[in-house]
Amino acid sequence: MNDASTSLDRMHDIVQPADVSWWPPAPGWYVVMAMILAIMIWVMFRWWQRYQADAYRRSALAELNHASTVADVSAVLRRAALAVNDRTLIAGLSGTNWAQWLADSAPVAMPDVVRVALTQGIYDGGSGSDDALAASVHYAKDWVRRHTAMTSASATKHPRVTSSDGGR
Repeated sequence: MNDASTSLDRMHDIVQPADVSWWPPAPGWYVVMAMILAIMIWVMFRWWQRYQADAYRRSALAELNHASTVADVSAVLRRAALAVNDRTLIAGLSGTNWAQWLADSAPVAMPDVVRVALTQGIYDGGSGSDDALAASVHYAKDWVRRHTAMTSASATKHPRVTSSDGGR
């Protein structure tokens, strides 16, 4: 063996460093993962809140499947309206005021047969036509799916009915 510093006997292969491992990640990735986790938790929380807030809609749609009279349909609509609106706004509405409020609170066109059924048909003891009932149930399902809560500004359009005839 040659002890000279320039001797080829003293050469060694180049040692490659170990591959960089994926774990543990750099500190910046912990921040990114924490932000993604926080966003996922927030999205799931908002979804849960929305799901809970729409429970009355699911309940109303299930009840409408079993409605046998126009009065039943009107009662389901009133309960759904009370779930998201002020009681003082809804409780005093009846007759044409009730039908008009329903028409104003959802972007669903109210057929004339439904308007007549909701204003007069609920008082005939359930002897209304099957067509009126079917149209009322169809309208009510659309209304439940698409209605919005009335704001205090839009509520002034429909003042509470206090007359002796109940708004009819």
